[in-house]
Amino acid sequence: MEQLSIMLRYFCGAVFESFVGFIHVCDLSSEGLSSKLKTQMQQLGLDYDSKLIEQGYDGTSVMSGSDAGVAALLKHDAPFALYVHCHAHRLN
Repeated sequence: MEQLSIMLRYFCGAVFESFVGFIHVCDLSSEGLSSKLKTQMQQLGLDYDSKLIEQGYDGTSVMSGSDAGVAALLKHDAPFALYVHCHAHRLN
């Protein structure tokens, strides 16, 4: 079973990071993963298209690709959402 883990980092007087959960995914393409992320954010009631300012993923081309990766697809809907390489993956 393939899963996508979702974490939210937000500012509310201080910076907080919360684990949202794991999402089961079947389509591992950038289109399939970005669709799952958008659906999850909508279900959480998040206004991601105007409030999302950062995205953090591992360095794979499916996630971080500048033309057709998840980061690029989400940036199309959320123009302020800059891609930043996940710091946890930088340790490796």
